[in-house]
Amino acid sequence: MISFYLTCLLQGSVPVLAADPPLAKPVQVDSALQETLNKAFLDAVQKEDLAEVKRLLVAGANVRYARDSGNTALHFVAAAGHVELVKMLIAAGADMTALDETGHQPIHDATLQGYLEIVQTLAAAGVKLNAQDGNGQTLLHCAVKRGHTDMVKWLLSQKVEVNAKDQIGQAPLSFAAENGSLDLAKILVAAGAVVTAKENSGDQALHYAAVKGSLELLQFFHQQGADLNAKNKNGDTSYSLAVSRGHKRLATWILQEIEKAPKK
Repeated sequence: MISFYLTCLLQGSVPVLAADPPLAKPVQVDSALQETLNKAFLDAVQKEDLAEVKRLLVAGANVRYARDSGNTALHFVAAAGHVELVKMLIAAGADMTALDETGHQPIHDATLQGYLEIVQTLAAAGVKLNAQDGNGQTLLHCAVKRGHTDMVKWLLSQKVEVNAKDQIGQAPLSFAAENGSLDLAKILVAAGAVVTAKENSGDQALHYAAVKGSLELLQFFHQQGADLNAKNKNGDTSYSLAVSRGHKRLATWILQEIEKAPKK
């Protein structure tokens, strides 16, 4: 008997569930045929062939089958931005938190590609928005790193941790500075990002701004309380980094600001 979920697939009605549903009961097949079905299923998914995906699921393909890289069908369609296939696979019992070899869940792949509707779909089905990948990076790290402003705003509206740190202690604000994005830096600070947060190397957001050569960013961080004389563990300051990267205008401004500061 075809399960409720596969019946939905055949009828074209794909519910989005609030939790990871049980697997649909596949047709019983021998191991060799099972492997053939599974590989054909992933091929059909990557080709975005909905009809063939449905047929293979009914024939007994394992919706949770993964390649050696750990990538499942849900990883592929989340990264490709195919909303209908994402909903179909969730309804068929896909593992929404499966990890690939980099520690990415499908929701990380969707975030990196900027597919907000897919992220929202997975979140509605129960995936955690503060999930970390193999490097300890959250969805907010991923969205800021790729410059997806709408994604960043939505994640912050869902109260994700704005100061979350990855394995090297880097917070999303440092990615904004590294990319030279003043707009994202302002959005993150408005949401509570700590401008003076230090990562394992001692670097702060202003160090990244100095390396980037962004006067606007460094001015903003300074206005928010960042110390232009702050050193990382190598002894580098914003001034020394600006000089070493050839950012003469930025280095001149830093010196002027330091000279204006009251002497202690």
